[in-house]
Amino acid sequence: TDMSYCTEHGVTETTDTSVTVRYTFKSKPDVYYITFNPNGGSGDMAEVEVDKNSEFTFPKCDFTEPKEDGYRVVFSNHWNDDETNIAHIVGSKMTINSNKTFSPIWTRTKLHTVSFNANGGTGTATDGTANGGAGTATDGTANGGGTQTEAAQASTQSNVSGTVIGTTPDSITVQGDDGQTYNVYYGDANMNSADGIYDGVYVSINLDSTQAASDGTLYATDVTGY
Repeated sequence: TDMSYCTEHGVTETTDTSVTVRYTFKSKPDVYYITFNPNGGSGDMAEVEVDKNSEFTFPKCDFTEPKEDGYRVVFSNHWNDDETNIAHIVGSKMTINSNKTFSPIWTRTKLHTVSFNANGGTGTATDGTANGGAGTATDGTANGGGTQTEAAQASTQSNVSGTVIGTTPDSITVQGDDGQTYNVYYGDANMNSADGIYDGVYVSINLDSTQAASDGTLYATDVTGY
């Protein structure tokens, strides 16, 4: 037998016929798969492969938001774990020990049309759309003469989503996804939260658009905690 190759690699010839050859195999680590559900949106996000016990960083959302008549829909900057129903903010990390599916949490804000009455003046003012929030058009002079003495005001918001930063027995303070801070009374609201409402919980709140206190407090009809 030609032993030249073996000799070059440190193997020598022997007459012992009971040679035992042992092989060491390195096992491949367990791998789990992260998939993304558009939750009513459109487009695609590629599946992600993650080793067991490795950290996964929640990405930005590449789905296109749903289109709903009368509403502005935007990504809330949070992903929902479809198994546990827990929300995770973009950029946060999670240790992966199973296959996971995450869905974007969309924030829906009702749009309202704001019209202007010349109140005796002449000329026109273009109707606008209020992005769900409460606001007041300042008094001014109508285009063409006359004074607009009454302010046009949009309806109050119909939905708020964000993180709870303060609580009382019947109200919460929410740091909204839009950067605004809201005080919300929820004493008469339907509650849907497995662990209760407390600081740090992400909530989605439906509001009673017919009510708003003079201090700006909003009134909830439904509160969902994630």
